[in-house]
Amino acid sequence: GFEIHAIDVETFASRRIAGPFEAKLGPMGVSPDGQSILFTRFMPQPDGEKQDVVKTSRVNMDGSELFTFEKISKHGHFSWIPGRMDLLRMKSSRQQFIAQPDGSGLRLLAEGGHEWFSPDGRELLVCDPKGGDTSKWLGKCSAGIYDIETGKRRDVTTEITWLGTHPAISPDGRSVAVDNASHSYPG
Repeated sequence: GFEIHAIDVETFASRRIAGPFEAKLGPMGVSPDGQSILFTRFMPQPDGEKQDVVKTSRVNMDGSELFTFEKISKHGHFSWIPGRMDLLRMKSSRQQFIAQPDGSGLRLLAEGGHEWFSPDGRELLVCDPKGGDTSKWLGKCSAGIYDIETGKRRDVTTEITWLGTHPAISPDGRSVAVDNASHSYPG
């Protein structure tokens, strides 16, 4: 089985927080207040299913209050907004939802992919499709910044190719970089 442990960096003493789980563990992150952990598990599907189910769970650092985002995290994952709450990216539909750590208050913020938070956690940079199907990786898009409180969006780039677009925000929050690739020209 797979387990989550806290390890003291001075003594190397290990303390189990959660598990054992039969599913392979994926990305995890400690909450901004240091009190809980978000983690993902990859659940293999029976023959015929194309994609493993990705389940996201939250547990307190003391091992209490294990909570799994059951219905809203199939093929998706949560990550902490710097200093705030959670973000859910539904991989199958390319939608970003905001939710509280207990799963309540779910609110659609953006549709697109390759999300990146501003350092202060107030904005989210996303590549949005332009009239295309958000489940496909081909077509046109532009990078946009969403205000997390209001949901308002502003364009950052002009139309670019949806394939291979990975935006990022500089550590000081003043600049945005977006790569671009397609079948007809290099990135």
